Amino acid sequence: MPKEKSQASPASPPAAPPTDAPAALAAQHMRWFALIVDYLLVVVVLKMAEQVMLPARWDLTPHALESGNPWNWVALVFLTLMLRDLPWGRGLGKYIVGITVVRADNPLQRPGVVALLIRNATLILLPLEGVLVFTHPFFRRLGDRLSGTVVVAPVRVAPALRRFLVLAIVFLASLLASFLLGRHNLFRTAAYQVAERAMRADPAVMRTVGDTPAPGSDANIAWPLEPGLPATVSLMAEGALGEAKVEVLLMRIGTEAGWRVQEVRLVTPPAADLEQKEAPRVKPAQ
Repeated sequence: MPKEKSQASPASPPAAPPTDAPAALAAQHMRWFALIVDYLLVVVVLKMAEQVMLPARWDLTPHALESGNPWNWVALVFLTLMLRDLPWGRGLGKYIVGITVVRADNPLQRPGVVALLIRNATLILLPLEGVLVFTHPFFRRLGDRLSGTVVVAPVRVAPALRRFLVLAIVFLASLLASFLLGRHNLFRTAAYQVAERAMRADPAVMRTVGDTPAPGSDANIAWPLEPGLPATVSLMAEGALGEAKVEVLLMRIGTEAGWRVQEVRLVTPPAADLEQKEAPRVKPAQ
């Protein structure tokens, strides 16, 4: 019998390109938006670090309320921006926009740590780097050319809603942490501690809320704008008879000596209401 012809196996289809292959170069405006997001995040993180490092009674520490040497701030911002894309080739800004840094000779591979550091080090020439992004045919700035990288928009990225949700969570969490740190540091000031002791010992406050007034959770300090003006500490006094808002005016004693109580006054209830409450009622003439 004639030998049956073996059926030729069908040619295997060409391999589909990887889904992580870059679709196009990242647009210039996307790269600028990613840089702005990274910069804002750096500023928030550094401001929170300043709040964490404030010592107790920091309002008596020289230059505690000042930003210090501005070049130190610039150096910290630049150092943090240098580390922004480590180690995955994109920081939060690039993740939100949906772009990433890849090797120019092999867009399927991420650049190494050294290449990313070299790429971000040239941000010190930021005005020039911004011009190069708009003038180079492949949108490559000097840092990209030195490190052999290019910024692309991959095919597979997280959904836009998820990325912007991450952005909202990060910044809302930062704002909440900054608010809590600010309140924590307010209670650690020498001004608040002096005002609290004055509030506890004030006779008008004790007549209003009780003999042992305690401070509430609501407090605020209005610092003087010019030397010689008082600082105003607003706080709530709570006791067995109720609560009242109290303002304590403080004057600075020297530079580091402390604060002196100038006046303690009730804001709510007003002092006139208290006098009327304590005054005996006069019966109308018959």
